[in-house]
Amino acid sequence: MLIRIVYFCGLVMLVFILYNLPLIGYGLMQAKGQYKVLSEAKPLSYYTNQVAFPDSLKEKIYQLEKIKTYAIQEFQLPAETQYNSLYDQKGEDILWVVTACDPFKLRSYKWSFPLLGEVTYKGFFDKQKAEETFKSLQKEGYDVRIRSVSAWSTLGWFSDPILSNMLQRSTAKLAEVVFHELIHDVIYLKDSTDFNENLASFIAQELTLKYVNGSSFSPEEVLQYEHSLEDSRKLYSFMNSQVLTIDSVYGHMDSLDLKGKTVAKEALFEQMRERLMSLNFHQNQIKTNILENQSFNNANLMAYERYGGLQSILEEQMSLKFHSDILQMLAYYRKNFDNI
Repeated sequence: MLIRIVYFCGLVMLVFILYNLPLIGYGLMQAKGQYKVLSEAKPLSYYTNQVAFPDSLKEKIYQLEKIKTYAIQEFQLPAETQYNSLYDQKGEDILWVVTACDPFKLRSYKWSFPLLGEVTYKGFFDKQKAEETFKSLQKEGYDVRIRSVSAWSTLGWFSDPILSNMLQRSTAKLAEVVFHELIHDVIYLKDSTDFNENLASFIAQELTLKYVNGSSFSPEEVLQYEHSLEDSRKLYSFMNSQVLTIDSVYGHMDSLDLKGKTVAKEALFEQMRERLMSLNFHQNQIKTNILENQSFNNANLMAYERYGGLQSILEEQMSLKFHSDILQMLAYYRKNFDNI
């Protein structure tokens, strides 16, 4: 009887492993990439003491230390164990993210992972594997997007290093991305990618506003960040309106054949480009970058929804529920919205 039970359990385990083999393989690949970054990262002092290391980047490291101190003292974010080391990318991208969407419906493709639940993007430390996934989804008929990313969070499970490419940002933008990733360490809901990214983006931007206005930034630097924030929110507001418009049209395309749907879709995105042309930004390069992207599709559009679709709702909530106090809002979500 005992032998039969052991045999049965072994069979169940084998079936489980075979069924989850792709996920296990992906996990091992990601663990390998993550280990490389973590093991090769060096203490920040290693770089600040290097004569050959550019003074401009040393200054950014000093600014990073100030950002961390401010995050701890003013925002009670867990920066003590984060960004104490730096991984030198040598100017190369090291992480790529693939996202996908139905071709005629604004419904993002989802991957399922242990603990994280359903997630609407998939990261790769191996560019070839990312491109293989991109092409595979494309062959299945999905609209697909692939992009490199310069920051990520292990959700507080490890001590994350700063990536050298992050130091190319302005000090304010560096603060924003650090705050964003630290917020993921304390606020993260399973199966809620859009909520997690929207909330982290919104709170990080508001915290950065407090930081630049409460630190030794020049009036010009403060104004520059405020302008960048205005541009970002104007762009996300515009894209959100396009999501509503395009989604509504997709809902009335069932009677069309594939060719008809494709023609109607192309017309929708051309109209979107024309509307975008009429907008004015402090930095008009934002507009140019989008207009020059000939492969703009549903997956690209949903990326704006993922990071900015809830911004107006969160802004209203901060004003009405938290009396425009971003720290009160952060404390509320931190207490009630972390199930990882």
